[in-house]
Amino acid sequence: MLQGFPWFLLLLTFSIACSEHHDSCAGVERDHEVVLHGDSKIVVNREAEYSITFDSCFYWFMSITNEPQKWTYASDTLVLHQLRIPGGPWRNDMALKLVPLGSDSMLLYPVGPLAREFLHLWGSGGDHLRLDRMSRRNNMDPLSIKFEASPCLGECPTMAVEVDSGGLIRFTGSGYTWLVGEYVGQVDAAAYVRLRERLN
Repeated sequence: MLQGFPWFLLLLTFSIACSEHHDSCAGVERDHEVVLHGDSKIVVNREAEYSITFDSCFYWFMSITNEPQKWTYASDTLVLHQLRIPGGPWRNDMALKLVPLGSDSMLLYPVGPLAREFLHLWGSGGDHLRLDRMSRRNNMDPLSIKFEASPCLGECPTMAVEVDSGGLIRFTGSGYTWLVGEYVGQVDAAAYVRLRERLN
């Protein structure tokens, strides 16, 4: 499921969004014994794997949420704010008790009916989820990173987006995109560095 569309575009958008919203995260509570920042994976079974990223005060639950949302952690409870569950409540906060397993893994136990429903839908009915921190696998240093999406029989976005190491971003939308045509802009170079690190 990590290979689904649009993995690259989600990472790019999230990297840029977090750099723009960094200043609005001053009120997020922290427990110094638990480090959530970074990318983790949830392995449900041999065929299903999900990724969650905690960056600043935002999280991104790959394949489940459609946009970055805020999270908080205090008194051993992680709260994912405004989590959408397909087929369930449209927008809600979900609480999970967090139990660290060393420095690279943790268990999440549901607190309340919404979290239990989430585990039923995305955790194969188990009583907890296990998060394992993702380690760096590659050491690529490309001059630019490009993502292209081709047409399908339905309403798939047809587009290309490319960002280079200097922060120049080019977007071409051909169909079923918010913008149609060619657009060029500039993003913080640090966003490219974060994107490269996530790809690695």
